[in-house]
Amino acid sequence: MENYKLQIGLRLKQLRKENGLTQEKISELLGISQKHYSEAERGLTGLSVKHLIKASDILDISLDYLLKGSVANVSPITLNAGMQINELYYSSSEYTQQQMLNLLKIAKDIEIHSRL
Repeated sequence: MENYKLQIGLRLKQLRKENGLTQEKISELLGISQKHYSEAERGLTGLSVKHLIKASDILDISLDYLLKGSVANVSPITLNAGMQINELYYSSSEYTQQQMLNLLKIAKDIEIHSRL
């Protein structure tokens, strides 16, 4: 639980980029400084409950996912592949995470070689 700010920050950054938003734009929409938002993305500080709720609305994602990374109550159809991979990765052991990375590298190699 000690790295919850970092995990929330990583999800905020991923979702912001997937929505094509800059830090400046989302901080403006949230009504906070760009510096504060940047620090939240890096896990150095947190956002208030009010701002987290507003961010979940702006990013069109459940507050549950934003806070806990949980997708249990969200239809997989509404989630993009990146969020699904993120959930699987962070809910796995370190060993399994390494195996996932190895499998992704193999899949990428297959893709590259199939183009040749």
